[in-house]
Amino acid sequence: MASVTRTKSTSRAQRRVEMTARMMAAVESLLGDGLGYTEVSVEALCEQSGVSRSTFYSYFEDKGHLLRVITKDVLADLGEIAAEWWSHGNSISYDELNAIIVRLAAAYREHDLLLAALADTAVYDPGVREVYDGMMNGFITEIAGMIEADEADPKKRASGLASETAALLTWMCERTYHQLVNGADEDTVARVAAAHAEILWRSVHGR
Repeated sequence: MASVTRTKSTSRAQRRVEMTARMMAAVESLLGDGLGYTEVSVEALCEQSGVSRSTFYSYFEDKGHLLRVITKDVLADLGEIAAEWWSHGNSISYDELNAIIVRLAAAYREHDLLLAALADTAVYDPGVREVYDGMMNGFITEIAGMIEADEADPKKRASGLASETAALLTWMCERTYHQLVNGADEDTVARVAAAHAEILWRSVHGR
């Protein structure tokens, strides 16, 4: 016989998953109407998702918390794709790198409005900034590690600027995707991804 406590816990977890999906759809719909996240009110979110204000606050502390929750899986997906690059290290081929970056750009485009809202909200919301900076710093650390490993090759000249180069590349990518991939058509996204892969190939892997 199933435990009553376990059943209730599973039920609560399922309701939370369903609420998160519901609110994500509501946020993306309102952002798709041209609203900035700061312009999206809790009342509008409740109306769009069909939930009461009290229900909203039983799941989320505020709009910043909501944004952190609904983008958690999106950021995890981006991290998993990037981790394929990390796993190859400097043994990666250009074709492998290009394929990974194409997938990364496509994953960004799928939720471009949410990710743009996350970047914009990180400017003034400490909780969102912590999440966003955590993701960016993770990218910077991994890229710097690959640059340092590559420069350990005696045939290559070490610049001693691995961390700075990694930070520049990471934030350049963030701004480029924010400006050029957000709302772009598939052909534009493909061209941006190809340019991104070329820059990383030359800058990180020194080839």
